[in-house]
Amino acid sequence: MRKILWAVFIVFLIGVVSWAVVKIIPSLNLKKNIALVQTANAEPVVQIEGTNLYLSKDGKILDGVTAKLPVLFLPKDIKIAAGQMLTDPQVLFAAKIAGILEKSDFAAASVRLLDSHDIAVYNPQSAVAIFSQNKDLNLQIDSLQKVLAKAKIDATKIAKIDLRFDKPVVTFK
Repeated sequence: MRKILWAVFIVFLIGVVSWAVVKIIPSLNLKKNIALVQTANAEPVVQIEGTNLYLSKDGKILDGVTAKLPVLFLPKDIKIAAGQMLTDPQVLFAAKIAGILEKSDFAAASVRLLDSHDIAVYNPQSAVAIFSQNKDLNLQIDSLQKVLAKAKIDATKIAKIDLRFDKPVVTFK
């Protein structure tokens, strides 16, 4: 048990967001057990606008990061501090979108919360993709990828992709 407490202390010191005791292995000496601890580090996905703070996918506020990431515009009523865990579902959904878009063809530059269920993500060319918290995120990302692929083939410039509907609504420049 003492080893588990030390593991918790070490995990806290190095800033790991989550950890779990995977297995307790009895040693040859019956008074001692070995704890295997699995950890996951918090990786920032957005920078919070007007601050030097960053947000991870799971809602942890981080500082001391120097990465160039999309900027998240939070509502004024949300107060933040380094080390804090945000629990607002819309903010967590926005962070999840930003994290997934890192691996897509849509390079996010900024993320804005529109209303209680909608999030707008802008790319460096000022094109906007609008996501809904009421729809499956994976379906919305798939639709976005399909629209971007078609636009690339057709050599068209997109102004807006609205993913809140069954079929994406695309506005061209």
